[in-house]
Amino acid sequence: IYLKRALQIVVQKEHPEYVNALTVDDDPTTDSREFWIGFYNIGGVQKIRDLSCHLIGRLVSLKGCVTRTSEVRPELLFGTFTCLSCGHIIKLVEQQFKYSEPKKCPNSSCPGKTPKFHLDIINSKFIDWQKVRIQEGSSDIPSGSMPRSMDVVLRNEIVERAKP
Repeated sequence: IYLKRALQIVVQKEHPEYVNALTVDDDPTTDSREFWIGFYNIGGVQKIRDLSCHLIGRLVSLKGCVTRTSEVRPELLFGTFTCLSCGHIIKLVEQQFKYSEPKKCPNSSCPGKTPKFHLDIINSKFIDWQKVRIQEGSSDIPSGSMPRSMDVVLRNEIVERAKP
């Protein structure tokens, strides 16, 4: 999400005619043109067997075969919630890898001490995601060893591109 915001800001500054009012009031959930970052042909392709903790937090490129794919599912990116105690609407609640409601209602006159919230699906932003399992190729497996595999999450445009 942070890279997406940064890219939107750069494109808006450098090519405002291309963006056509990219966001309204810096609202990333608007239906204007969206930009996503993709990396291709990164040097230093890693084998699944060579992945270790020293690569955590780094951008790596993997080599392997897709052996399984899940169905495409929606992922909540930005939620719009309604407080069931006072009816206050809370927009742009950013989701980070799990569903999370607001901790409290920002309305100072809300009667609920621990209010419940309702997700407004129509005004929330969803993207597609899919999980794929990749397995190391036969040429990368040492003799007498079992092949190693790992799950990878795909989002947005790359969903449904990888097939077993």
